[in-house]
Amino acid sequence: MIKVPLIERYRPATLDDVVGDPEMLTKFREYITNKDPPHLLFVGSPGIGKTTCAKIIAKSITQEVLFLNSSDKRGIDTLRNEIITFCSTLSWDESGIKIVILDEVDNLTTDALQALRGVMEEYIETARFFLTGNNAGRIPDAIESRCQKFDFGSISKTEIAKRCKFILDTEGIKAVNFTRDIKHVINEYYPDIRQIVGSLSKFTIGGVFQVNQDKLSSGRHELLITLIKAKNWKDIRTKVCGSDTYDNLFKVLFDRAEEISVEKTEIVMILAAEGMKAQASVADMEVNFMSTVLKIIQEI
Repeated sequence: MIKVPLIERYRPATLDDVVGDPEMLTKFREYITNKDPPHLLFVGSPGIGKTTCAKIIAKSITQEVLFLNSSDKRGIDTLRNEIITFCSTLSWDESGIKIVILDEVDNLTTDALQALRGVMEEYIETARFFLTGNNAGRIPDAIESRCQKFDFGSISKTEIAKRCKFILDTEGIKAVNFTRDIKHVINEYYPDIRQIVGSLSKFTIGGVFQVNQDKLSSGRHELLITLIKAKNWKDIRTKVCGSDTYDNLFKVLFDRAEEISVEKTEIVMILAAEGMKAQASVADMEVNFMSTVLKIIQEI
């Protein structure tokens, strides 16, 4: 019998299970109680609970929920063929409304984003739109202004650690040194709760949770800094590229610019920021990252 992964088994089913900002969760509970939410826009980094909260709120209000991942269905035909069809029919739920969840809405095409505004306006009496996005800059102001926006920002590391302890205790998993090891894991993946919980399985062997630091990307981040200072771009390409998400690697360049060069800290930060910004539109992320690395090496 295949065991369900921890990340799925402990995916929050109610807002009480969600690790997040208390005031924000209180507002979400009000929407559920009143059963008349506005259009909602949840923005923030991946794995922080945006989609989970959207689904919990929607399913607590109505049984008529349409979920679409905008990374898979990006074009205007999705609005015409699926969303409009869903919104245009009468609701049979007692709430009287339908809810459309557009996950990763920042991946919609420009035409689809422009058309979305009109659809949101036309069906406001019978449908609500819950939008989630990782890149707030890709979401037009015209759509953002029609939503109640919530930024899924900083989450208490202490609360994340408590959730992880609850999971390990519930599963009967022992920890060699929970405080030390969970700190390593949270620092590695924060604020991505999904990866943090997933790592509990990764570092549990024979019913014991113990972190092997050699398997954490923080070691590869150290390698990246060392190789840049040595101007060894060849090893960066073979040993660092693909070892972590490029967003994370760019963040390392930005956050640790002073370690790379005290004299050229500002230039390194600007180059890292420009490379990170370009990630949203480039055809090849590795090429974009290595181009930034080479520019930094030339500067230092």
